[in-house]
Amino acid sequence: MNNDDKRFAPVSNPEDIEVENMLRNYYQKEISEYPDFAKMAERAMAEGDTLKTESTIKAKAWYLTAKRTILTAAVLVLILGLLKFSFYAMPRWEAFAYAAVQSVPFAEHLISKQDVGLLQEAKKGNIQAQELSATVDGFRIDIVGTYADSNRTVIFFQLNPPPADSGSWMPESIKLVDQFGMSRYNSYSVSMDSDTNKGMIEFPAAPAWQRVLGVRFHLEIGVLNWTTADFSKEKSGPWTMEWVQEWQDAKETIHPAAVVSNEEVEIKLKKVILTPSSTKLDYTAEFKKSVAHENLEMYIEKASDGTRYEFLSAGFRTSGFSKAGTGDILFPPLEGAREYRFVIKRTDGIAGKWVLPFTIPK
Repeated sequence: MNNDDKRFAPVSNPEDIEVENMLRNYYQKEISEYPDFAKMAERAMAEGDTLKTESTIKAKAWYLTAKRTILTAAVLVLILGLLKFSFYAMPRWEAFAYAAVQSVPFAEHLISKQDVGLLQEAKKGNIQAQELSATVDGFRIDIVGTYADSNRTVIFFQLNPPPADSGSWMPESIKLVDQFGMSRYNSYSVSMDSDTNKGMIEFPAAPAWQRVLGVRFHLEIGVLNWTTADFSKEKSGPWTMEWVQEWQDAKETIHPAAVVSNEEVEIKLKKVILTPSSTKLDYTAEFKKSVAHENLEMYIEKASDGTRYEFLSAGFRTSGFSKAGTGDILFPPLEGAREYRFVIKRTDGIAGKWVLPFTIPK
């Protein structure tokens, strides 16, 4: 280390003194344009603390938001999990796994030739296979397959009477109840092959809101009637079976808002629901005077060439002293994006023809 004190000796050379003074003046001027370092450091530290606090707050806010979102999602998952668990484990309900979707061998022999949509679904293997059975006094009923979409629910079954009671039997007093214990399916139809004791039961569709968590059905057949001339012989049940039902969603739902009216009646076409198995039309009729209800002649026709589609089944419910009612009609599937007409003739004894157009979009 160099400890020579001469390095710190005052400058004596006039030229050096002049250069030193020039440098001193220059740096003094430059420094004067900046704030005091202590104040600058204090301000910088304060800004740093503020920045840290703001960053922490923002980070905490983001973290809390994310945390709340994650916790909410976790709670929802837990709720859905519990609901799904209750769906399978609720008391009084036996847990049935979803069966493989495959054809029920005899289904196509029970479905009418006019019901081309359901027949096609059976041939495609879209009937949900079931292995459900109930026996009362030697009479066994097997459910071998089910089908459900936004328009209807269909149950395929096999009747097995004991040898001593062989013959043609018809199930009656049938109830279909959902997992909430509510029966919304009071109207149904039964088709039977008396030679084989095979049959199908058709109900309206379950409400759409039930499909969020799935639908469990509880079927109860109260009575078997022997199909003699007077139906004098019967066997009392009930035969009960439970299962989880799969669904085919609607392909299209249309709200035509078509209206036709005259001086006696007004008819509105409210909704058209297209599913793989059928087309359903929902309509209302308001009569301007009470009338006696008669059978309706109604069909869908293709606007381009008049091709006619006959209805498969229909229901009409009245209210208000028979002056108003709602109806739903089931037709075969329609052929793609086209213009169609819903035609009604002889509405409840009132002569005439009412045409309500609707279009299936591309």
